[in-house]
Amino acid sequence: MGRRGPKPVKSELIARAALELFVERGVKGATTRAIARRARSTEASLYRHYSGKDELARRVLSDCLESFGDSIERGLDGVAGPKERLRAFVRAYFSYARSHPLEHAFIQQSHARPLTGIAEMVPRPRQILHDILSDGQASGTFSAVAPRLLVPFIAGGLARASRAWASAEESTDLESWGRALCEVVDRSASVSTTAPSASHVGGKHDFS
Repeated sequence: MGRRGPKPVKSELIARAALELFVERGVKGATTRAIARRARSTEASLYRHYSGKDELARRVLSDCLESFGDSIERGLDGVAGPKERLRAFVRAYFSYARSHPLEHAFIQQSHARPLTGIAEMVPRPRQILHDILSDGQASGTFSAVAPRLLVPFIAGGLARASRAWASAEESTDLESWGRALCEVVDRSASVSTTAPSASHVGGKHDFS
């Protein structure tokens, strides 16, 4: 019999169970007792690893954002040029949303209902998108709309589109979705001559 990999440590099992329940019930609706039960553990064990549900929720969100950022960076590796990098960003975004549905859902959930103590956390994908747009503006590829306004505008559209895409049939073609949305994003970045309205400007966690 082949050797098995190391078992996940208890804190990771608790964090995974918490992620599942946070997405199912919301942070407020997920109790520490239910989280411990889902992790096949006890509340006492949970409190040995985390001071409480708030710390656990912040840990889970931090892990989700780190995973998301890593995935986006891998998708951009070796891609040059602002437009090409913007399109690669869109494809990487969709790929992450489909391959990590719970993580993506929790990031979106945390944007709609921000967690206490995370106001200072800026998602790496947001910064990456900001840099792509800034580079494109510096080269004359993109219009001069302030990135701080255009980033949440694009991010909000990506979030809504990815939720629709995730609920579509499994046969839905990623490349088709990616190409279609890239055209929309290209127009937003390259053709816009006015900033998005305030109603479209989201907060720091408008990502997924």
